[in-house]
Amino acid sequence: MDRLELCPQKGKISTKQFHDAHRLCELNYSESKWVVFCGLSGSGKSTSIQWLQDRYSDIDFLVIDEIRTVSELLKLLLLSSKRERQNVLIASHVPTFFHRLIRPLFYPQVIVKTDSDQGQIEKWLTDRGIYFSPETVKNFKRRYGINYLDLGLVMKEFPGINFDDSWHRFEKQCKVKRTPE
Repeated sequence: MDRLELCPQKGKISTKQFHDAHRLCELNYSESKWVVFCGLSGSGKSTSIQWLQDRYSDIDFLVIDEIRTVSELLKLLLLSSKRERQNVLIASHVPTFFHRLIRPLFYPQVIVKTDSDQGQIEKWLTDRGIYFSPETVKNFKRRYGINYLDLGLVMKEFPGINFDDSWHRFEKQCKVKRTPE
């Protein structure tokens, strides 16, 4: 699918459910601004966009969801000429490098990498009262990035007394042993 998908505002997100790891509440939206969220599926791009829409309900954001290719990203150049004075929120799977290349062509633009801060995963676990060791979270991040979907799957499918136990059981289940032929 090679098109830009415009998304309407979704339901309200509780501020207790949202961890503002990227300090989005500090951004000034009084002037036109483009905010691009780059990251893996499940890293919080759409949740961040929804939270901004809820928090700043008086601002009419244009939301572009799921930029997956560089060609879709280039279509933003056309959109930018038509949307000079509007706040735009973008969820993108395209690496931040490409967004930085075209950044000078847009109005004030902020690029947020949603899958880079290990503290996001630690906060998610802490909010749920789940013990973890930073080393285990680091191993999870190394394998899956900052990804709430996979984190939830590990905890659901391999419930343990803590995240370390769940992760150990998950890793054990996922190992493939190769035998000599």
